[in-house]
Amino acid sequence: MAHDMNTKALALLGLGHMMVDLNTGALPALLPFLKTALDLSYTMIGTLVLVASLSSSLIQPLFGYLSDRSARPWLLPFGVFAATAGMAAIGLASSYALILLFVCVSGIGIASYHPEAYKTAYLATGEKKATGISLFSVGGNIGYGLGPLAVALCLTIFGQIGLLLLLLPGLLASGLLLW
Repeated sequence: MAHDMNTKALALLGLGHMMVDLNTGALPALLPFLKTALDLSYTMIGTLVLVASLSSSLIQPLFGYLSDRSARPWLLPFGVFAATAGMAAIGLASSYALILLFVCVSGIGIASYHPEAYKTAYLATGEKKATGISLFSVGGNIGYGLGPLAVALCLTIFGQIGLLLLLLPGLLASGLLLW
């Protein structure tokens, strides 16, 4: 008996993946602005990149372990929301410490989304595992590519506060995943 691919689920997971990875791509584009706006040193900028990397990668296996123990579908909307809210909140940050905190929150969202999303995407692929996971992965790649463009538009039009606009698509994707 053949099991069909659940394209609706994969599209929704891909949308979440796009929103999560948009925030991964947003940070590098944001660094020159933050360096100038807050007069940050290269060491401080490097520390932001380190915090982003550690919070989004190093703790990801913990979320994978939790996801393997039992289904945790709440990680999907939570991950998108935390990744987006952390990056958007930089629009309100007036200190380096707050930016570090918000980058960490975004990284935790990124780390929490990926394991549960990959597991759910795998289950939604039916017998076409490679095709399904490839389709899911496209969402993340598109998001990573859109991140710098989204940040550039927000900053160019509205300045630092414009980063709050990142919340809109993030809330929409989180809401769809929650639903």
